[in-house]
Amino acid sequence: MGRSFGYAAYRALSRRKTLAEPDRRPDRPAGELVWMHAETPERVAALCDLATRLRALRPDTQLLLTIQPGAAPAVPADPCAAVDHVEPLDEDHPDAAARFLEHWAPDLCLWAGAGLRFNLIVTASERGVPLMLVDIDGTALRAQAPGWLRGPQRSALACFEAIMAIDKTTGAQLRKLGVPAPRIEVTGPLRAGVTPPPCSDEAVAETTKTLAGRPVWLAAHLPAAEADAVLAAHRQAVRLSHRLLLVLHPANLDEISEIDAAVRASGLRAAGDSGAETLDENTQLLTVTDPQALGLWYRIAQLCFLGGSFSGATSMPNPMHPAALGAAVLYGPAGRTLHSEAQSRLTKAGAARRVSDAETLAQAVVDLIAPDRVAEMALAGWEVVTEGAEMADRVLERMQDMLDLARVAHARS
Repeated sequence: MGRSFGYAAYRALSRRKTLAEPDRRPDRPAGELVWMHAETPERVAALCDLATRLRALRPDTQLLLTIQPGAAPAVPADPCAAVDHVEPLDEDHPDAAARFLEHWAPDLCLWAGAGLRFNLIVTASERGVPLMLVDIDGTALRAQAPGWLRGPQRSALACFEAIMAIDKTTGAQLRKLGVPAPRIEVTGPLRAGVTPPPCSDEAVAETTKTLAGRPVWLAAHLPAAEADAVLAAHRQAVRLSHRLLLVLHPANLDEISEIDAAVRASGLRAAGDSGAETLDENTQLLTVTDPQALGLWYRIAQLCFLGGSFSGATSMPNPMHPAALGAAVLYGPAGRTLHSEAQSRLTKAGAARRVSDAETLAQAVVDLIAPDRVAEMALAGWEVVTEGAEMADRVLERMQDMLDLARVAHARS
């Protein structure tokens, strides 16, 4: 493949930069490895969902996620269970690109967004790595490559076998940049999808029977720093909704003694999570420490408060999980997080509400626990959750095709 003079100049200039000593990488695992890249928390969340779904389809595939160093908010070291390795990318130096690709030898690259690393992408293509670009928009493309950088950008874009643009305008811009029309598909933006924690129908049915119609709200992934506020809100709410049950799910089991102390001090009638049979009509609060229990309580609770959203003391759970299972979402004023974009979409649609403190949280619980209000928010949440589902299905389908073709090519070589 011929490269532009602009790319040759870019490569020469980037080679002049000082290359830092690389951190030691873990050994490359045997077998198929998919490399995903994103430079924003929202795209990381979307790729994590794709990784979860791809892992279900190809259980033996290893997944590598590369991110932009210093991204704000910081991407967790383990953003989701389906991702095996997370690595911040070095500067776009030709030697760094070669070292990265020699070590990981990916079978496929899925690149999200317009933050293209020209040397890395071109080198990957030269080494025979199939490349796919998704969630690309024209505004970001123009911003990344003003003036002479348009040449290197053209060279990088020419390396992608498949490009999924967010709209027709971007598709037309890609064609002007020399991308053949058959490689371009207009699919809309990539959204973080939803793969909620599992739970058996039998467990849901048994717990629902035990609750006997009681209204339930859930505080998911709650840090100890927020326990007093949530408990104060529940004390206020039960004065107006006497059968209301709070299910409290701690974010960190190391903090369980602090949370237990706060529960005792609250004066609320509490039970542990040894089983639904510990509940009775007088129980006002249930503490659930089993990490697997969220799948059950997301399905049972009418409202879900996102732990970490008052203090920022822990990573907030994905708001799409309770929304996908019929719960209205409540969250506090903590700053931008990995799930901010999803949170904003739910709020705009009327499926989530922001609260500022214990008093407004209590008021929101009382206001929204009514069946008609919950039903309205649940429907709005479901509409948001299903946005972009077709796009995610198309990305996975194309990834599978490219991986299968690469496997056949390797077998023949």
